[in-house]
Amino acid sequence: MGVIFWLSSRSTLPRPPGASPGLVSILGHLGAYFVLAILLARALLTFGRPLSETLAVAWVAVVLYGVTDEFHQSFVPNRYPDIVDVATDAVAAALALTLVWWRLRSHRPSIASTKPQRS
Repeated sequence: MGVIFWLSSRSTLPRPPGASPGLVSILGHLGAYFVLAILLARALLTFGRPLSETLAVAWVAVVLYGVTDEFHQSFVPNRYPDIVDVATDAVAAALALTLVWWRLRSHRPSIASTKPQRS
């Protein structure tokens, strides 16, 4: 969150020569909020709540942070809030949390295999 805040505080961001500002913005948001969602989910999973609840809370928190990030940008010279950025943040978080869900579900032993067998 600190890195995102720091980047949002800058009036201009570096980009490769000839790169479309819109494409760089979208890729930047996708990357930053994808990572944020994974890190937040990992932190929240330590509380032992159900997986679906944890991932839902993580998604809402990431999207709300995206909204506050856009509000913050409205105070930075040469920056402006953009609803497309918030939508991109939401998509990035959903993709990341889907990956977390898939990874945890596919690597968790099934209930049937963990039940003691009767002799």
